[in-house]
Amino acid sequence: MGAPQVAARTIATPEGHAMDYDEAGAVIEMVLVNARFLLERDGVVTVTIAPDRVVAAQLAPALVAA
Repeated sequence: MGAPQVAARTIATPEGHAMDYDEAGAVIEMVLVNARFLLERDGVVTVTIAPDRVVAAQLAPALVAA
């Protein structure tokens, strides 16, 4: 999502993934752990995000295929 940025904070999800936020609280990076394995095993990758930490519109640009 744009130029690389240094995260102001990183928050682990209950599933073991990580969400990086900038100083304004926008998501700048998601680290999905074992995504291929989870997709093959479960057919989905679940990421639990606390509702007070991200607005859905802020997350959409991070969900492009790598």
